[in-house]
Amino acid sequence: MGDLIGIAITFQTFGDYIRHRLILSLLVYLVTISDIGLEVSTMLFSTFTIEKPLLYYKGGEFIANGPWRHRRMYHKGDYEMILCIKGPIYLQIGDRREALNAHEVLLVPPFTPMFGYQDSQGSVDFYWLHFFSQHREDTFESEEDEVVSEVKTNKNAKRKIYLPMKFKLVDYEEATILIHQILSIHNE
Repeated sequence: MGDLIGIAITFQTFGDYIRHRLILSLLVYLVTISDIGLEVSTMLFSTFTIEKPLLYYKGGEFIANGPWRHRRMYHKGDYEMILCIKGPIYLQIGDRREALNAHEVLLVPPFTPMFGYQDSQGSVDFYWLHFFSQHREDTFESEEDEVVSEVKTNKNAKRKIYLPMKFKLVDYEEATILIHQILSIHNE
């Protein structure tokens, strides 16, 4: 990732620059340690170009004791990444229903309604990060093997991150460290 250092973009503070770099690092890290085999034949993917940094918008950690249900939201151009620490969390994203369990990540695309379709009876704990892309990103449905083949054969694909909309982390501790770094820089 050393070739990303030369990105020409103006940030108001050095903290802004670091936060944006951390979000991109987090996405790259998530791709390298994820186990996307969630027992589905095809899945949704989003691509993110690595030519321009992603722009952090807001984020935090949410903890609640059950019963709890996510309120209705609409993403106005921003993505949301949710890392479930304790669940399940029942979310409807557009017309898809997802039950998010511990150590699973869900990516909510822009211009998409989202709400809880069922109460979580026990305690829930999750991190949430909203960010914008400076590039028009693609969302598509494919099989994992086809995406891997595309990345291996297409030279342009190497300038993108292919992130499944839902996946399980093999090692979630490192991801939580990166999220804590993003949130702490934002709070400075």
